[in-house]
Amino acid sequence: MVDLNKNYKSKLEYIADIPLAIVEEHHQVFPYWVTSGKKNMTLLHIDRHDDLAEGCQNFFTPIEEYVKFLHIGNFICPAVNYGIIKELFWLNPFNSKREIKGYEEFDSRYIQYLTKENLITRKNSSGYLKWEDQERFTNEKLNFGESITPRELITKFRKEIPSWILDIDLDAFASINYSFGRDDSVIIQSKWEKRVQETIKFLKKMKTKPNLITISRSQGELAYVPEEIVDTIQKRVINDLNMLY
Repeated sequence: MVDLNKNYKSKLEYIADIPLAIVEEHHQVFPYWVTSGKKNMTLLHIDRHDDLAEGCQNFFTPIEEYVKFLHIGNFICPAVNYGIIKELFWLNPFNSKREIKGYEEFDSRYIQYLTKENLITRKNSSGYLKWEDQERFTNEKLNFGESITPRELITKFRKEIPSWILDIDLDAFASINYSFGRDDSVIIQSKWEKRVQETIKFLKKMKTKPNLITISRSQGELAYVPEEIVDTIQKRVINDLNMLY
């Protein structure tokens, strides 16, 4: 459970002059987004999962009551509703590359781009937040919005995006797959260094710095990053971000 009674700004670390929040479960980044005071931000979401679930309750006052309903899959929806996030780029480093002549391997990966026209929330009769086009959003999630390449994203960030959040789940680099249940989970950790390296190289090409960095270790009741290597991955990612920014 996320608790906004804590002084989150005092918990921030920094990479150069960029605020950095490191959390155990991904929905715990939400109060850092709220207390940043930023609005209408672009979210660059680097994650094995889209985290675009809905069904969280509409906002209460005080906000501490509201955040009790957050979980690792639904925290982006209320961030859109609350005006923190206006558009989303989701990059999954595990995605298979598409064969595009003249592109480097990472440059040919799939990125989902959801504009503010795609990210419209509504409140249903029970008071729960939903995506406006719920059926299409659920059934066509992987085809919803636009599909762009990292090269196209880099161009867009350089020319059009003044303020943004870099949000990284470490399961983007090494992951435990629970698709077949907890007892039949599959650990995918080979080549995690390569996925980190490719991601940092991609961020370097953007030539623009985020206003806030949030990193999830994915170490909740179900750990989505292997416990034995999560510290190593975190150290590598933070070290590389320090060198970058």
